[in-house]
Amino acid sequence: MFLAALLLASLVANTSADAFLKSRPEQVNKHDIKRLLFAELAGKTDGAKFKEVESFLRPLFVSLPKNAHGRLDAPLVRYSLHRYFVQKYGWHVKGLDSTWSNNDTSSPTTVLKSRAPAYIQSLFDEHLHGQGFGLHELAVFAATMADLIHAEATGQLESIHQVMGLPTNGILPRAEADEAVESFLVAYLLGGTSRRARSAEDLTNMRTKVHAQYPDYPETELWFQDFKATYDLTHSSRRNPFIEWSPTFDDSVSIVMDFSHQFGAFQNLECHSLKRKLTDMEFRGTGRVRMADFYSNALSGGWEFMESIQYLRNQGALDETDPSRPHVVIPNYMNSLTNCLTASNFYAICCVNECNALMSNLEMIIAQPQASPARIAHIVSGMQSDTVDAPRNLSTVLLQRLEDIATHHGGLVPLHGRLFAQWMHHAYPRECSFPHISGTVNPLTPEEFARKRGIKSLEATSEEMQTHAFWVNETSRMKGLPWAHVEEELAVHVHQPETRSRSGNYFSSFVGLVALASFGVPLYRTLRDAFAGSPTTKVESHMV
Repeated sequence: MFLAALLLASLVANTSADAFLKSRPEQVNKHDIKRLLFAELAGKTDGAKFKEVESFLRPLFVSLPKNAHGRLDAPLVRYSLHRYFVQKYGWHVKGLDSTWSNNDTSSPTTVLKSRAPAYIQSLFDEHLHGQGFGLHELAVFAATMADLIHAEATGQLESIHQVMGLPTNGILPRAEADEAVESFLVAYLLGGTSRRARSAEDLTNMRTKVHAQYPDYPETELWFQDFKATYDLTHSSRRNPFIEWSPTFDDSVSIVMDFSHQFGAFQNLECHSLKRKLTDMEFRGTGRVRMADFYSNALSGGWEFMESIQYLRNQGALDETDPSRPHVVIPNYMNSLTNCLTASNFYAICCVNECNALMSNLEMIIAQPQASPARIAHIVSGMQSDTVDAPRNLSTVLLQRLEDIATHHGGLVPLHGRLFAQWMHHAYPRECSFPHISGTVNPLTPEEFARKRGIKSLEATSEEMQTHAFWVNETSRMKGLPWAHVEEELAVHVHQPETRSRSGNYFSSFVGLVALASFGVPLYRTLRDAFAGSPTTKVESHMV
């Protein structure tokens, strides 16, 4: 396989960002994907990069159940890479959160960027003969996706240079180079390559639009200026101190690459702010906010928390144990598609799922796919989160449910099944999402929801909010957090002969996506403009 990769890589000519510009913005050339993948497999790129990725993924890889070949099957590969990109950069890479499929409407020579992971998977399957992924192949997969994302960003910046009449070779005037990079920021916030400028007028209009759509843009721009100043200071030691430094296109590319890696952490500050507002309204330590309190915030003048019951239900963010008194589940709301920023056709910028850090700690200590209830209880009782102090004594109910999970599995608790995810939600109700049973939730982006059901269905009306807010002073009771003793695993433990329930769709809700509060209002404004006059389709009513 590697000899073939080396041969093919040597025959393929180097492809610049131009190759990514020839296709439509949402598509990428399959030839480029193969070139990047085989270059990584052949070791033609920085080896230190692999060591870093492998080091990051190793504890997770060790803790995941393996197939008969000691490797990871496709669902676990998807889960691992999703965890990697969200924890590392805050990127929600499209195609890693849904069922793997090689079916798309692209031409024989191109593939939709949202389908790139599935296409890469098919290339690996061909060369690995379906035996699964080792740690090295997992790192190669991650590096190839990063290469594609970086190439897209380079192409976007190159497009801006073309519109501004700036060269991509040689030195650049400092002011114009800065303007090009700032235009990249604007395009990034407005939707990356889907907002590709084709004229100087487009750039001007985009700047006007971003100011109108994003109330927090001045703060974002200030952070960006600080980021550039820090970047320049960090790299100043590499420059000749005896001559005046002038930037090049490659310097600008380096800046936007670093920016795309850092921006997720900046936006995650907004996620923490959103979470604090929700926990301030939390009902009796349940990790839930009564609908009455949720909408009261909007009715009192706040611009957050205006999503309709239908859309919250679609996102799996509602607890409707009592249908007449629904509650918003804090981590499910946070880890939802509600306000993700689609910065690229490859990924969206999303909040970092706080449960991942807790799981990473468990995985590193246990270093096995499963463990005894006593060992898990001992570790978790000493594991602190953002809102849970440690050490602590776990409740009798929590300990008994852990024993019940172990009994269901013959004595040990699998770390990556639905039942344990549900247990983690009970142990950390503000950090870990409640995992819905497969098929009960099919989250849609705001754009998809608006197209299917009409733009008006995204946001609750004042009348709907007032109906729920009417019982804000009512004395409420909650018997306890919901528990469904239904197991779903991503893979069968090879040493167990009995058949387990599996689902490739489960982690679309369990892994969690995210919410970025600062983009809620502008996104709604954009959708309202785009879908104004669209008919509202029938809402599917169902309990989740």
